[in-house]
Amino acid sequence: MRSWLPYDLRCKLLRPVDISSLVYFRFAFGFTMLVNTVRYFDHPYKLHRLYAWPEYYFTYEGFGWVQPMPIDRLRTHMMILGVLSLNIAAGFYYHISTTLFFLGFTYIFLLDQTHYLNHYYLISLMSLVLIFLPLNRHNSFDARFKLVRRSRTVPVWTVWVLRAMVGLPYFYGGIAKLNWDWLRGEPMRMWLKKVTSLPLLGTNYDPEALVFVVTYGGVLLDLLIVPFLLYTPTRIPAFPLSVVFHSLNATLFNIGVFPAFMISATTIFLDPEWATFRWAGKLREGFGLRGRGVTTIRNTGNPSRSTNSSSSSSS
Repeated sequence: MRSWLPYDLRCKLLRPVDISSLVYFRFAFGFTMLVNTVRYFDHPYKLHRLYAWPEYYFTYEGFGWVQPMPIDRLRTHMMILGVLSLNIAAGFYYHISTTLFFLGFTYIFLLDQTHYLNHYYLISLMSLVLIFLPLNRHNSFDARFKLVRRSRTVPVWTVWVLRAMVGLPYFYGGIAKLNWDWLRGEPMRMWLKKVTSLPLLGTNYDPEALVFVVTYGGVLLDLLIVPFLLYTPTRIPAFPLSVVFHSLNATLFNIGVFPAFMISATTIFLDPEWATFRWAGKLREGFGLRGRGVTTIRNTGNPSRSTNSSSSSSS
């Protein structure tokens, strides 16, 4: 079959890279979704308060037919989502599990607009994309029991798809903050009034200075973190900075598993081989300091015919 893509571009997109970072991404996504599901059971009447007691639900346009099921069935539904999360993490019937998780999670998301959180929308879209990515070809039950072809490499386009999915929320988060209210410190000033102390600093800080740092620091980080993570010389300070940013969000605001998920997901911008965990010789390579150190395949004139070699170009 002839491809409409130029030959050189096709070769670049199909260039194999180590699958380890995708395996880690699969595990991190599944585990954080399990924790997120468990949080619905941290109070005996939480599901009742959200989806049984309200007399009216603000459904999304075109989705008025999506209505809460009886509370006992909804509780079972959430338990099934937890099991599917474990299956995703373990790579057990991965494509079936991600498909069912996408449908089940999106159902919960569509029940009521008043419960909208942007990271729930991201999780719904992310689970949809994961259905079509080969994250189960290594270190998974599917690979172990030969339900899929085992492979230590994947086409580099799969890594870039996840980088785009993680990078877009950062970028558009920065764009959304470029408005007069945010730049004058609202609603951050109102939110931070509830904060009485900070880790390490305690109460020894200037509230207005904190508002300024969080407001403008958030804008700059959202707009610049992705290019800084992609550019090798700035990757070392950029990744720890993103960890600090999300850790601060987790400390200041009650936004569930989103900070933990984004810290894990941001690792997709590191060298694809970083998650092999051969730290003694690979730590510097993971940040791109000593070449890529990634198992790749050198093109021999036909993308379908190749031999293993080491590539020094950046992914």
